[in-house]
Amino acid sequence: EMCIRDRSTWGIQSNYYKLGVLGLESDRLLTVRDVGQDGKGQLTMVDLQNNCTVNRRKNDCEAFLNHPTQNIIAFKAKDENNPNTNIIQLWNLDNKQKLKSFEINEEIKFWKWVSNSVLGLVGVSSVYHVNLSSNENYTKAFDRSGAMANAAVQILGYAMDSNAKWSALFGISSPDGGKTINGSIQLCLLEGQKHQLLEGYCACFGEAIVHDDSYVSSLFSFVERKAGESVTTVHFTEIGAPKEGAQKFKRKLDLPLSTEFANDLPVYMHIARKHGLLYVITRFGFLYVYEISTPALIMKQRVSQEVVFLGTRNSKTDGILLVNKGGSLFSVSVEESSLLSYIATNCRHIPEIQSVCFQLASRYSLPGADQMFVQQFNNQLVQGDYAGAAKTAAAAPGTLLRNQDTINRFKALQPQPGQKAPILLYFSSLL
Repeated sequence: EMCIRDRSTWGIQSNYYKLGVLGLESDRLLTVRDVGQDGKGQLTMVDLQNNCTVNRRKNDCEAFLNHPTQNIIAFKAKDENNPNTNIIQLWNLDNKQKLKSFEINEEIKFWKWVSNSVLGLVGVSSVYHVNLSSNENYTKAFDRSGAMANAAVQILGYAMDSNAKWSALFGISSPDGGKTINGSIQLCLLEGQKHQLLEGYCACFGEAIVHDDSYVSSLFSFVERKAGESVTTVHFTEIGAPKEGAQKFKRKLDLPLSTEFANDLPVYMHIARKHGLLYVITRFGFLYVYEISTPALIMKQRVSQEVVFLGTRNSKTDGILLVNKGGSLFSVSVEESSLLSYIATNCRHIPEIQSVCFQLASRYSLPGADQMFVQQFNNQLVQGDYAGAAKTAAAAPGTLLRNQDTINRFKALQPQPGQKAPILLYFSSLL
């Protein structure tokens, strides 16, 4: 499902639609520091949650970045006496309170709110964190290393996991004037200052159910393409503790980039916990959607004819918002009522597709799965798997299988040798 809005109603000129200039930290605001008709600097904010109302304020800062959920704004300006020094200020606009104000003796090339409390600053040689809950103005998170230490690398993004233990910095560079584009990712375990250098374009952290129907795993996902190779691979790695008795989840599979577009590459990724999916969007507007636990590619579609350069999570749908250079804002999300039928019909390449659909329905309480639960329940009873049938009845939505008819069917069953009475298995599964 896709929704499109156009910049023509916002009054933002096309030359501002580029990475590092336009801001989209969440689905709350689209922001840019541009110039008004009088030639003076201004802050332009498009309120995406209020019918795209446009607000403008005069300001001479170099750049600004809104907090993803609060009315807090970060300003950045250069020191007139030292162009390599940046002045950073954070303000709470609700109470007009200055939260932070400091200078940092390093040119800031990229910045990003990586959580509701931490603003990440990517300098030429190091990465810094500005923590709203800390009395310190900022702390150095780590030094850029390996290929990422090259100041010529264009930073595409910076991400941190929800536990603030891991972070990933990623960007691109070219050794031959743009003919070849190499990707670099620096994965860092913040507490121990341990680093892993990866060859790839894009990365993200997130959570999904991959072991059973309830245990939520912390995951790191990235798109890898090694220098000199043509194969592009998406990786899924569990970075938290796995479910007791299980191995850490680690999978990979191809990301089939279109051969018609040379140097196409992923620019944004998002793990949707709500549905157990990974969204990947490329520069030339190709959307890839993966079911994570299998894992399997369930959809590839071009959603933009213009170059896509910016993305963020849509908090209402757990889908994504995208911006392209043509000035369009895209909302891409899953239509829950048709997800299972789409996968069952269009993803025959997935082994045991019916079982996969059943798992998704059970894990994420997806609609349209009633017949799957009934069929699974009946098959398990026929096969004598009374414990499995009891679990299916417990996992089924509403009173589909949790009713008097099911109780009567379990009462009528004879127990298997050495096992509990079927009716006891049923009531135990409901506890």
